[in-house]
Formats: sequence, C-alpha cells, structure tokens
Amino acid sequence: MLNQGENTITVKATDGAGNITTVVRTVVVGLEEPAITNILPDEDINLREGDTFTVSFQAPTGGKGYFRLLMPFGLDSNEIGIPMTEEEGLYTGTWTAPAGLVVAGLKVQVVYISEYGVKVTEMAEGRITVIGNMRDLVSNSMIIGDEAFDMDFLDNDASVQRKLTEWYNTGGEVYIKLNDTTIVNEEGDLISIDELPDFITYFDVRGNVTYYEK
Repeated sequence: MLNQGENTITVKATDGAGNITTVVRTVVVGLEEPAITNILPDEDINLREGDTFTVSFQAPTGGKGYFRLLMPFGLDSNEIGIPMTEEEGLYTGTWTAPAGLVVAGLKVQVVYISEYGVKVTEMAEGRITVIGNMRDLVSNSMIIGDEAFDMDFLDNDASVQRKLTEWYNTGGEVYIKLNDTTIVNEEGDLISIDELPDFITYFDVRGNVTYYEK
C-alpha cells in the first residue's frame, strides 16, 4: 500500500541464470484533497469596459491555478479557464472587461490542480457586474424613470404594465429607444441622451437585469 507523500519501491527480478537485478524507485503520492483558501474577490465588484480585476486564492505550492467567469444562459466554454501565476502558494490572475459586454452577477470559479493531478474547484463569494455605457442601451426598449424594459417583456408582464400606468398617472415622461441612435418621447419627438437619467436598470425580454450609466 502506498502512503501519503514519498514512497520507496524496490523491485527485484531474477533471470533464468539466477542473476538478480534490483530496481529502486521513489514515488510521491498525494492522497488528500488539497484545500483552496482566501479566495478573492470576496465581495461584489462593478466594472466598466476596460476595467481590470484580480482573482486570487491560496493553495499548496507546485500546482496549477485557473479561473473563469461563468456566463449566464449556459454560454460557458468547456475550457478549464484562464491560467494563473503562482508565488509561494498564492495563485493570481486578472481579467479585463471587454468592449460590448454588459452583464450582471457573474460568478467566479477557481480551479486548482495539485502536482499529483488532484483537481479542486471552488466559487468566489464576490460577483462581477459589467455596467454598460448609456449610449449602448438596448434598442426596442421603453424607459420609465430610471428603468428600461424590452418592449416584448413589457407586453407580457402585468406588473410592468401597472408600473407604466402609475407612471403615466403621475405625469412622468416615457421614452422609447427605437434604434442605436434614436430616442423619442410619447409624441414621437426626438430627445437627447442628456434627458435620460444618469443610471438605468434594464430588463431584457426574459426579465434579466443589466445596468447602464452615462
């Protein structure tokens, strides 16, 4: 039986002439599952396009570390993740928010593979949100105060329809973003992006939330 750590194995073989050959080998075995600790981020982080954040964890030295952001709607790849560097048991890696990505609540998964090939995965406590530029707010959306709704979502959600009615009754302005460059009010008059709130919470056709700011 092999034990945890270093094991010495001696093999003796005898040929037909009675000659004995002895071979000694040292085998290092890792039987216990290694632990990942001090995983960062441990709190939620908001990013904008081009912003970078750091992922890190502590684990036994000599292994390999990876991380990946779990995309919504099952869009994750099967790749193990982004390689991390190690210094005295501290594994670190960075990720930069790419152009055009607007998403909320991404989970961060870290992966550690020990020098013995044992794989451990953990989730960071912090979630990643990438806030979009207001100019990139999705077309075919109705803007009610500091919220915007996909028109199909609004047509099929009674609570949003009630919110729209209540907003109308208080005299609130309603805007519609028709395409990438055109925003109009109820009368069809063009309005400037400057008339929109500084920060908008957007609900897509499935009710998923993302955020936009000026």
